[in-house]
Amino acid sequence: SGAETSQRPASGTTATATATAAPEVSPTASPAPAGTLASCVGPPPASASSAGPIIAVETDSDPQEVELVDVDGDVLNQTPVVSVTTDGFSAVGQGPDGVYLYDVDTGELALLGLTGPLQELAQFTPMNNPDGVSLAVSPSGQCWILSDTSWASDGSATSELHVGVDGQPPVLLTTLTRGTGPGGGFGGGYQVLRWDQSGVLL
Repeated sequence: SGAETSQRPASGTTATATATAAPEVSPTASPAPAGTLASCVGPPPASASSAGPIIAVETDSDPQEVELVDVDGDVLNQTPVVSVTTDGFSAVGQGPDGVYLYDVDTGELALLGLTGPLQELAQFTPMNNPDGVSLAVSPSGQCWILSDTSWASDGSATSELHVGVDGQPPVLLTTLTRGTGPGGGFGGGYQVLRWDQSGVLL
């Protein structure tokens, strides 16, 4: 809900996106050129269209599907996916343009937009762990940040944060590591929860 997304959990970690991108864009400044990191933190372009609030729904049908549904319950778009239990595409985040899907078999990140087929956005090294991938969309809606977490044999976790700008290959922003968990178990990686004007919440 809106109330939940407007509050920051006390245990969260904030990585400031504007420190690695360009200075924050003021409301009176000219929009940053599309395809640049500066465009990530600016407002959505005046030409941006939106269907309003949408939600991604994973169905239990065979084959399993991901559907984009509006507030009236109308299905805007859909695509077949393979169940997470048998690998294949899994929803990892959503934004005003649709739902982002990650294929754990191939490492492909794709966008299911409001209309049309899946659009491939980026290719990563495949990792057989859909729970280790998370994504958030930038304030402008023009970029995304993806966290990809892997675990070593000693239980330590390594999270790589990649920033994707429309039309450009993703950029490795930073790598974060955490040691083993309590009692020597697997440590927790960093998941992306939200990206707003104050930064990226992990």
